[in-house]
Amino acid sequence: MWEIGGKKLNSRLLIGSALYPSPANMEESIQVSGAGIVTVSLRRQNAGDKAGQNFWNIIKSLNLEVLPNTAGCHSAKEAITTAQMAREVFDTNWIKLEVIGDQYNLQPDPYESVKAAEALIKEGFEVFPYTTDDLVVAKKLVEVGCKILMPWGSQIGSGKGLMNPSNLKAIRDKFPDIQLIVDAGIGK
Repeated sequence: MWEIGGKKLNSRLLIGSALYPSPANMEESIQVSGAGIVTVSLRRQNAGDKAGQNFWNIIKSLNLEVLPNTAGCHSAKEAITTAQMAREVFDTNWIKLEVIGDQYNLQPDPYESVKAAEALIKEGFEVFPYTTDDLVVAKKLVEVGCKILMPWGSQIGSGKGLMNPSNLKAIRDKFPDIQLIVDAGIGK
């Protein structure tokens, strides 16, 4: 049993819902993974059209915790607005905060991420911030109230594995009571 964000889960694995070749492939992959949480991007789907409704129905049928994310956002303002919409659509205060600063490797923007995290925490969100493995950025996110950090293992989609294990260890050592979820590029 694993507790995160006030919820108890049987699995520590999170899985995304984007970029599968088909909805059936997505559904099967998520089910086979045994994940306890599925991330969903509001900006990548249109819940109002027929295909979008099919997507939402599949996600709901999986009976997993849904972690909406702000994928595709490039500013704190965009991320905050997307998070507010996601809270209404999914009836959850959970949000995976992604504020992209570089489109080439999808590196998070540390300044906009901290700004958005602070605002969202004040609005009652449980923020799961996607960040690099930078100790100073982690410190700033914790200072604004993040109880969970999601540092990358390596760049999104790279599959390179953990590029800087010592950086991840430094974050763990500095913040032993903060939950860490290594995100992106894990290569498994």
